[in-house]
Amino acid sequence: MSALPRPEIPPGPQRDLNAALHDLHHRAGWPSLRVLAAAAGCSHTTVSTVFSSSRLPGWGTLELLVEAMGGDTDEFHRLWLAAGEPSSDPDAVHRDSPRIAGRRTELAVVRRHLDSGTGLLLVIGEAGIGKTTLVDAARATTDVFVARGNALPLSVPAPLLPFAAALHEVYAEDGGRWLKEALAGSPAYVATTLTPLLSELETEAAPVPAPASGFAQERLFSAVRSVLDALAGVRPLALLLEDLHWADSASLDLLEHLVARGLCVPVVGTFRLEDPATRDRTRDWFARIRRIADVRTIELSALSPEETSEQISLLVPGATDDEAASIYERSLGLPLFTEQLAVHSAGSLPSLLADVLDQRLEQLEGAPYAVARALGIADRTVPVAVLCAATGLHAEALVPALRDLRDRHLLAEAGPTDVALRHPLLAEAVRRRLVAGEAADAHHSLAAALAERSDADAAEVAEHWQRAGVLDQELTWRVVAAERAHLRTAPRTESAQWLRALEIATAEPWAADDLDVLDVRLKAFDALDLAGRVADACRVIDEALPEVDVLDDLRAAEVLRRAAMGKSMSTHDVHASVWFLDRAVSRLDGHGPSDCLARALDLRANVLLEVGRPEEARHDLERALETCIALDDDVLFFQTSATLAWQLAYHGDLPGALERIREAHARVPTPAEPRVEAYVAMTHTDLLLRYHRPVEEVVAAAQRALEIGAEWDMDFHVLSFVGANVAESLADAGRIRQAAEVLAGIPTLGEFDHWPVQWISARIAVESGRLDDALDLLATLTVGTVPGNLLEKARLTAIAHLWKGAPEEAWACLLPPIRDIVGNAASRDAGAAFMTAARVAADLARRGVDPAELASVLVGLRGEAAVDPLGPGTAPPVRPATSATWTAELARLAGTDTPQQWVAAASEWDALRSPHEAAYCRWRGGQAAYAGRQATLAQRLLRRAAGEAREHVPLSAAIAATGRR
Repeated sequence: MSALPRPEIPPGPQRDLNAALHDLHHRAGWPSLRVLAAAAGCSHTTVSTVFSSSRLPGWGTLELLVEAMGGDTDEFHRLWLAAGEPSSDPDAVHRDSPRIAGRRTELAVVRRHLDSGTGLLLVIGEAGIGKTTLVDAARATTDVFVARGNALPLSVPAPLLPFAAALHEVYAEDGGRWLKEALAGSPAYVATTLTPLLSELETEAAPVPAPASGFAQERLFSAVRSVLDALAGVRPLALLLEDLHWADSASLDLLEHLVARGLCVPVVGTFRLEDPATRDRTRDWFARIRRIADVRTIELSALSPEETSEQISLLVPGATDDEAASIYERSLGLPLFTEQLAVHSAGSLPSLLADVLDQRLEQLEGAPYAVARALGIADRTVPVAVLCAATGLHAEALVPALRDLRDRHLLAEAGPTDVALRHPLLAEAVRRRLVAGEAADAHHSLAAALAERSDADAAEVAEHWQRAGVLDQELTWRVVAAERAHLRTAPRTESAQWLRALEIATAEPWAADDLDVLDVRLKAFDALDLAGRVADACRVIDEALPEVDVLDDLRAAEVLRRAAMGKSMSTHDVHASVWFLDRAVSRLDGHGPSDCLARALDLRANVLLEVGRPEEARHDLERALETCIALDDDVLFFQTSATLAWQLAYHGDLPGALERIREAHARVPTPAEPRVEAYVAMTHTDLLLRYHRPVEEVVAAAQRALEIGAEWDMDFHVLSFVGANVAESLADAGRIRQAAEVLAGIPTLGEFDHWPVQWISARIAVESGRLDDALDLLATLTVGTVPGNLLEKARLTAIAHLWKGAPEEAWACLLPPIRDIVGNAASRDAGAAFMTAARVAADLARRGVDPAELASVLVGLRGEAAVDPLGPGTAPPVRPATSATWTAELARLAGTDTPQQWVAAASEWDALRSPHEAAYCRWRGGQAAYAGRQATLAQRLLRRAAGEAREHVPLSAAIAATGRR
């Protein structure tokens, strides 16, 4: 057979689909229409229509044809969905694609049954599971006419209502012509017998003698069978009978009769499981009919989190992952619940759901109600022993209550000794029904029951005591919960518990008679610091400062040390920080070695370095190490050694820094506590990054801390720093895809101390070509008030604007933070920002801005710097590269740059293992070579630049564009 004729279809997705189908036909060897019809189970006319009609074919037929020709059904389904999207052309013919999440396998089964199945396919599941959505989607994608009939929960049964409704749909399809044609070839009694089901036949049916009363039902069943067979003989037909659990006995008997005798029309039915209103006779029918050979069932289960997210995106385009996760947590993938929560309010319970759930809880009283109330208050799986204690029921009374709840389909048994309400929203409904005072009593009983268990979750017990209004018990359990969270390094959880404990102790002092409130305050600060909640940490410690003068020296020093940390972190007021630390160390002098002294000296060394007092900083660190040795505290020695290593590296002594790290690891060969391991790994990877050491060294430095974090499923900001440093090292090496993989799973919570994770995420977005995404990330990035951090954020923002071709925006965002830092000692690290500013200025000059004026601004700012960021020296190590690039950019600004200047800068970046920076310089060198009519040199530079910039999307595009000139 040769190619089939192609229809006239305007350009667009539908023509793409038709072209792909014809191409597949060619690749399959041009099988004939009859061969394809036999394989697909349809007529050769249907096959010809699919290939040659301008009308979009149904997916069911198309899928079978694609399978018959050995094609990729997933790819064709994608093309078919695209072709079915609404067109901007009002005259375009299209079919809306089914709006259904998940259920791919089930949808295919139902669709195939409607297309070419036999017998009965029952789609079963609990209320709200999506049975109707599934069969509607299947009905929408088949070329077969599917006549639908619904059973209804009527107070007085309407015999054969689903069949009558289906016949009405057939009649309404074409004004009765199809039905009349079918009846014309049927025995005369058929039309007369069907008249009670279809009143439209009353004037057309010839009178036929009524049968004996004993045979009336048999003749009716025979008439229905006869007309369905006749209808199917005229055109393809299938039946969809919905809500069979509500069907009258006659409808169920008729369906059983038809299926048992081999009906030629495929039937799909839906049946609700576990409905208390289902009659016993209907349950017997359901058990009996599934024993018939030509009956199959599909039981629908809840959607997965991913499928639920897909459903939500169909219902509410633009919904975030967090919103979808929140809804799934409440709906557990039940589609009806998901739909209501998504479309209405994710907070309150929509009225429809409230009514549905209330109906399921009606008439609960006595012991069953007490159990349901306890389970609703617990909102989780509860051991039976706890239920006994919480409800006051003995086992002999509890068992019947549980059995009653199970029979009402309200209970989920989670094991031999544990139970829960069947769904979280049921628990919400129970709590919503509680009257004044009832909830407090229920929480009190449950808290007391849980507190007796050795495995009690302290935070959960505290929550129930809080809701019961028993503050002293709540405070006791808050402290226990915080201490347990501290042991497993969960600072967010720990800090929340300490803060609530402080709230109680401050508002109700009587509840905290035996509590050391200052100790709670100090621990709250430490947890908040580790969680990255800087403002809250500062508030907590500032409230303790008025007490400092009346405290003993050690406790006063603990407060002062933390106050210094707060000043350093929140306002970057280093002078205030030094003042607090001087007071802390002074209070500790004469008291001998202490943990507080070592930590205060360690912190003061860091701050002294920032204010330009390196010798004093070194002296403090040496004293801190001596204190650690005197205390025989290897872990604290480990941490302080890392701080000293960082300071050595900062001043250019990388070998000395690495030796300090090696000595610390030798002293503590086995992993220390996670916080310390994370701090040392952060410091170690940071100094390696500063010197652009190979990625392998950075990964090795991070490994021990990251393994501990993974093993214990820990998440705190210092550990995030370590992961961000590994990702940045990969990005520096030009391995953007690997850097992105490392970032997956690292939290980006928007808190100050998570900013490096967000910053490297934005950098990866820039180099991946997702410039708008990068700018969005940077716009929400919080870096506190540290000038260096603000400058790095502005520099990356400027680079994103440059690649978008907007140097004006780049200049506006970069100049202010440069002006802010020039008078600060931190200006020594601002070389990259000055280099970028020169690049911006050179691009601005191409827009007509006066280059001399731009150069004057840049050179003036450099002259104002407290420490020249571009002068001679090796610290920071990037200084020679940024200085050489600055020089080349200023020459480009003036229009005098040469390939040699750019090659010199590229060589400096080569030495730092920074291929993207080197590629940028070689690209500019290629441009300069072209301008100087050195085409061969230009091409050589561009070829090398292209190889180095493989994973930098905007730079690669720019290099390619220059090479095409």
